Amino acid sequence: MTESRSFSAEEALEAGLVDLVAPSLQSLLVELDGRVVEKRGEEKTLRTRDATVRRVEMSAFQRIRSTIAHPNIAILLMSLGSIGLIFEITHPGAIFPGVVGAICLILGLWAMSVLPINYAGLALLLLAGVLWVLEIKIPSFGMLTLAGAISFCLGAMMLFRDADPALRASLNLIVAIGITVGLVTLGLGRLALKAQFRRVATGSEGLLDELGLVSSGIAAGAPGKVRLHGEIWNAEADVAVAEGDRVRVVQVDGMTLRVEPVGDT
Repeated sequence: MTESRSFSAEEALEAGLVDLVAPSLQSLLVELDGRVVEKRGEEKTLRTRDATVRRVEMSAFQRIRSTIAHPNIAILLMSLGSIGLIFEITHPGAIFPGVVGAICLILGLWAMSVLPINYAGLALLLLAGVLWVLEIKIPSFGMLTLAGAISFCLGAMMLFRDADPALRASLNLIVAIGITVGLVTLGLGRLALKAQFRRVATGSEGLLDELGLVSSGIAAGAPGKVRLHGEIWNAEADVAVAEGDRVRVVQVDGMTLRVEPVGDT
């Protein structure tokens, strides 16, 4: 187990954790002057008293890369990418979520290429994504979503193999992302399930049970005309139907509707 402790400057000096304490950069250069250090097997004497200090700042691009290459940001980008792609899969043609998701996923993968990755953790994250996609395709009443959330949390905790806490993702962030993505996936799965049982609204099947108005009388065995959705259709019926009566579509045979009369509603 790793125990975290903090020391003041004086305590660190007394414990031998640091060589010296200096109140300013100039004081540090004076204190280091004349010290002997070993570099590549050779001893060298530092001459820092009159050294020129040159500050090197990171460029804007380097600061952006440094921000992205952080465990919390990497996990967040991977999660946003997964949500975007899952939404695009369930709603083809939305475009924006898919594009943003792909960009976030690529940035997340780049960040992980820089950080020390445990491939078992990465495999669990990929498994979580597969389970969440399956939840949308296969009704499991939330079981696949729960399994995906557990897989995601375990994978995110195992993802970075460095013992340094600074190179690990926050547990609170991992749990929050797992719950959020799980709920989003569950909602998308519910919408996809409802869409499967929704009544067809287009094509010939979409005309069934629709109400129309007879524009040319229908005699038994002789076709007439019915106005439906602003269009004129050929129509047949088992009984005579007078012009102006309302009828319901019971069958579609090519370009001819089979109808039955309905009472006034």
